[in-house]
Amino acid sequence: MAGIKAEAAQRWTVSNMSTSIIAARAGYGYGYAWFPEYKIRDELEARTLQALPLRDGSERFVQLYLVYADRDAAGSGTLRLGDIIREATSSACARANAADEGHADHAVG
Repeated sequence: MAGIKAEAAQRWTVSNMSTSIIAARAGYGYGYAWFPEYKIRDELEARTLQALPLRDGSERFVQLYLVYADRDAAGSGTLRLGDIIREATSSACARANAADEGHADHAVG
């Protein structure tokens, strides 16, 4: 896609990710959006959506914070959920870091 420049005559803004996925899948021409891979896995496999082969900026990172309003008053279920979230994000980060070491230019959609 090097050298291709597309001017947008119109921009669509939606407030719901499902609506955005439906619009992207409908194939109105050119477009792009940032979707979590797990939300569009079926579309990627069916090739109704495709990950863009971006040289830079192919991944987005966000900072997450886990905050208890009052940890001493939190119940065992709340504390366990916090542990699950911490374990899952730590594991996902470790996998992503390992993948980055072997695939510096790998684009993830």
